[in-house]
Amino acid sequence: MTVFRYQATNDDGQKVTGTVDATDQQAAMSALEDVHMIDIVLSAQTDSPPAAPPQPPASQPLRPVPTLSSPPKPEPAPTPSVSKSPVARSSSLLDTLRLYAAWLLAWYGLVMGLGYYVHERTLNFEIPFVEGLFLSSIVFSFLLAMFLFLFISSLVKALKGGLITGGLTGIIGIGFFFLVKNAI
Repeated sequence: MTVFRYQATNDDGQKVTGTVDATDQQAAMSALEDVHMIDIVLSAQTDSPPAAPPQPPASQPLRPVPTLSSPPKPEPAPTPSVSKSPVARSSSLLDTLRLYAAWLLAWYGLVMGLGYYVHERTLNFEIPFVEGLFLSSIVFSFLLAMFLFLFISSLVKALKGGLITGGLTGIIGIGFFFLVKNAI
């Protein structure tokens, strides 16, 4: 076993120094990380007797010291930083609008499906306003608009298109909306 001298930062953000007895440098790092030490700097110490493992401050309850023969832990993957760019904000706004449009599409689809069933067959019970909503041109317009918005935004996302691609597909979608609306 080798004695390693360390400098590290504890849970409270205080700089601490001490020694730890371990088989190698990786085992010493692992032992210090297990007692929640960060920013660890290790150096081998050969001429002093083995020291006890690092102890937490007196204000914290004592934790058991882990065995030093455990295999090294893999380093965690770096977390991606959150961008505050206008592109990131518009993407999250677009995702929020897509979620809202999907819920509206589901709701209007349910209303149209129930309305069609009520209009074509008689039910043993009555659902208020369903046939009226089914025959409403506004509900159909919203259903078509939500479908086109979701379709076009998915297409732009799949093509990894930018502002120009999004604008062109948006114009095509609006034209298709008015074409279908006027045909009915």
